[in-house]
Amino acid sequence: MSGGDLNPKETPMATPRVILVSGKGGVGKTTFASATGVACAARGLRTLVMSIDIAHSLSDLFALPAHLLDIHGGDPVPVCPNLDIQEVDLQTEIERHWGDIFASLRSMLRSSGMHDVLSEELAILPGMSDVVCLLYINKYLNENVYDVIILDSAPTGESLRFISMPSTIEWSMQKLYALKKNIPSIASPLLRIMGMPGGESGVEIEQARKVYESLGMTRNLLVDDKVTSVRLVCNAEQVTMNETLRAYMYFCLYGMNVDMVAVNRLLPAEANNGYFDQMIEEQGRILESLDGYFQPAKIVKAQLRRSEARGLESLESLAKEIYGDDPPEAIYCAANPYQFLSDGDDRVLTIKLPGAGKEHVKLYHDKDILVVRAGNFKRHVYLPAAFVGRNPKVASYTDGCLSIRFDKGERESA
Repeated sequence: MSGGDLNPKETPMATPRVILVSGKGGVGKTTFASATGVACAARGLRTLVMSIDIAHSLSDLFALPAHLLDIHGGDPVPVCPNLDIQEVDLQTEIERHWGDIFASLRSMLRSSGMHDVLSEELAILPGMSDVVCLLYINKYLNENVYDVIILDSAPTGESLRFISMPSTIEWSMQKLYALKKNIPSIASPLLRIMGMPGGESGVEIEQARKVYESLGMTRNLLVDDKVTSVRLVCNAEQVTMNETLRAYMYFCLYGMNVDMVAVNRLLPAEANNGYFDQMIEEQGRILESLDGYFQPAKIVKAQLRRSEARGLESLESLAKEIYGDDPPEAIYCAANPYQFLSDGDDRVLTIKLPGAGKEHVKLYHDKDILVVRAGNFKRHVYLPAAFVGRNPKVASYTDGCLSIRFDKGERESA
């Protein structure tokens, strides 16, 4: 380290930590994620800050001496004791782990008359970068490589797609397995088109199943409030705050625990020279409302700095401002957004959806699956055995929570 306020000391962790940093574009997510990584490393924790945004900028934040387009082959790079950064290179990962699939897709597109360069670009399936990052998380945690993994995410919408990817693949794989079993002649080429070989022997689909199971394990880690938490970064502006509140609701929809909201770039008191009066007043009003919006998440604040936070010393200073003497790896609140409860003969599912309102939530029920849609996002909720065979009969929305009551159903009443 550079010898700032944060001094390295050994603090062994019993369980690993994953911290997902998200927020609207341009609010300082990468800077916050990097400062958190520096603070964790200073406590003796083996820390990785991984960029899951294809527009990487971690190397810039840490002022690494490299070419503008150099992302170090997508491998982890040590930047100080206990701290690595990683900017995933999708092209390299395809060559390492997806070579046969990539080559077959590229060949298929080229045979249709498509130009070589264009066929190579189109052969990269949508969402593949998310899959690669998820597999890395699973690998690092299983092999005990790091104590803390901090995910520097893309802007809100992309980070929500990232955390929904395991559920999407789980649903898709179940449908494809059924298709493979019932209509093999159709399923095999379909699987190949989707990048999952579907030979008649079933060997290839078993390989795809292993990838699917790894993603499922990662999904379980992401929704485990003892391992993973989300930290939202925002500015004290109404438009940004509205998006942050929506992000809070959507992360709750996907079952993730939000334990911190960081308000960045607050104007300091000495900036009040008349020109900024209205902005400072607006920031004050927004700050007063934060606790009511994001309860019980911890609210932290960082002032607008005189110069950009770049390099270890500057990131150390920012980390000290954000966390003070608090451990950056701590889970500041743990509140599972999904609660499955009993109420007499009925079963009740409560979902924390702050700011949604009952009129903006749609529900679809099919046997053991409840589909919950809020705004532009939806989640497939697999119901526990005690809820299967029951019918949702009424839903209510109170204090930011949606409650869905399931009656005894035909199977129990028979």
